[in-house]
Amino acid sequence: MNSPKILLVGDARICPQVAYVMDWPDYEQVDRLTDAELYRAYKIVVCAFKRKSKRLVRVKDKTLNIIYLDDICRELDAQSSEQKAVITHRPRRWWKRCAAVVLNRWRRQRVLRNWWLINRLPVNSLRLSELFLKVLFSPPTNIVCDKIENVCHVYFNGDICGCASGWVVPFGNLQQASPQAIFHSPRARIVKLSSLNRSYCLCDLPLCLNARYVAQTERNLKPMCTAEYPTEVIIATDRSCNLQCKTCRKEHYQADAAEQKRIVSMTQQLVNDGWLARPRSITVAGQGEIFYSPNYRDLLAKIKTDEIHLLSNGTLFNADNWQLIAN
Repeated sequence: MNSPKILLVGDARICPQVAYVMDWPDYEQVDRLTDAELYRAYKIVVCAFKRKSKRLVRVKDKTLNIIYLDDICRELDAQSSEQKAVITHRPRRWWKRCAAVVLNRWRRQRVLRNWWLINRLPVNSLRLSELFLKVLFSPPTNIVCDKIENVCHVYFNGDICGCASGWVVPFGNLQQASPQAIFHSPRARIVKLSSLNRSYCLCDLPLCLNARYVAQTERNLKPMCTAEYPTEVIIATDRSCNLQCKTCRKEHYQADAAEQKRIVSMTQQLVNDGWLARPRSITVAGQGEIFYSPNYRDLLAKIKTDEIHLLSNGTLFNADNWQLIAN
């Protein structure tokens, strides 16, 4: 059975963002719904909350298939198994602790749609629907950066990020899903949308080295990202290194047997999903030393791309290790 056509009702800037997050590539868009008969066979999505949709929906026909942002938020939370907490530490004042408990309980039952409150909660404590609303209603900036939608970092704990892990919210974790499933997940689309709508509200901008400022006239939406694979993958799955520089670690580190097994599993996931063959370029290694780690040496033999970037301290760069990358 064919799925119904989709009609988005609302602002011309908001509608494409909702369609991107919900993965609706084909849709029609109108500013207001005034004709019930013309769109009776459509799935009508009003890009506003139900209480604030009176100016967008000018027809009173209960037989129409109409959903609102409230329903989309519930659908996003139903797809996610994440359980977020508002506060990760214990505040000093007792009334703040009580307020956090009450807010947590309320959030489990209803959709938190107060943008003022969402914008002040820690990003790592937001549920998927709250993350979506934060990105959707954040104003655009005069910053341009395309790292989030094009570059993926794979870290030793399994996190996949669109940029450095400390600067932006992760897409997901390899212990919960495959790389391709993570890259095309609703959470990843929401994080990428924060770059596509130029808000960068999920980034730690004071730490960012990639952002550049442009004229105010360039604050329109970027084209929605439809790439099947990231253009660049930076692999940092093994922290093993022959040095103990103060900038990286306090003591010498060598992955034990359990972590070696986990690293091999992550590498196999990357191979199975084509992440060592389809991206334009691959960088090894964002963590650890490539010529000291046996996992990285095996990884180099499995890379099929034409462009490889190597990050090494150079102490083990000898004739034998040169043969690993001779081709």
